[in-house]
Amino acid sequence: MVRLFAPRLLKVAEARDRKLGLSDNTVKKCEALFRSALERDHRLTRGEMYKVLKDGGIQFPGILGYHLLYRAAWDGVICFGAHEGKQATFELLDERAARKTELSGAQALAQLASKYFTSRGPATIKDFAWWSGLTVSDAKGGVEIASPSLVKEEIEGKTYYAARDTPGLDAGDTSLHLLPAFDEYLVGYSDRSAMLGSEATQRLLRSGKIALTHSNGIFLPVVVADGLVVGTWKRKDERDGVVVTVQPFMKLDHALHGGIKKAAERYGDFLEIRMRIDF
Repeated sequence: MVRLFAPRLLKVAEARDRKLGLSDNTVKKCEALFRSALERDHRLTRGEMYKVLKDGGIQFPGILGYHLLYRAAWDGVICFGAHEGKQATFELLDERAARKTELSGAQALAQLASKYFTSRGPATIKDFAWWSGLTVSDAKGGVEIASPSLVKEEIEGKTYYAARDTPGLDAGDTSLHLLPAFDEYLVGYSDRSAMLGSEATQRLLRSGKIALTHSNGIFLPVVVADGLVVGTWKRKDERDGVVVTVQPFMKLDHALHGGIKKAAERYGDFLEIRMRIDF
């Protein structure tokens, strides 16, 4: 996967290197410092990685340190490790992914397409290209190679793909979930009209009377009923528990009220805290 995406990412990184005044030698020195430190300590937080640079004589004002971490990742040197509390950590890619499988570019494209449409289908090639960052041409190539494991269907002039063995839902199946912010249920697609439900809801979103995202564009936590986004929610920690406040996009009937309450109770059970709902 790194080899599949790295060439395009590195072109962006190299342009950024020049803008930041980084020479190839400096980048190589930074990556050597990272490698040496992680061979010794195996896992370091972002702050500790910055200290490695500082101790090695590298000055990194502003966002330079962040860029150097990304550059080392795109060069296949480091990757994210397990969090330490709220702190992100980094490890050597070769240690973290010790049992890696070597794939050709075509095999990588096919596997990525297969995994995307298995986990997120039905979806379009445009959705896949948006989610992955691939060019539309490469996305089409991946779908073509993975086609034996996929099925496609034309719906209202659009071609959707899904895994061939995707289980169907019974007509009577119902579900309600409180999904977190920036959840893949919305982030994973370029066209979200199917999840946003009625045209009335979409008109409200376009009007600005209701919000689906923060000011920075990150999706808010959403309430999803039978596959449709019917509102947003947020949590507030209080001394005696947590309050979940729901902002519905429509008038909620008795069934939706009950479903949201049960979903919040499941959330409270998971966190092992008392949960209260505020509509």
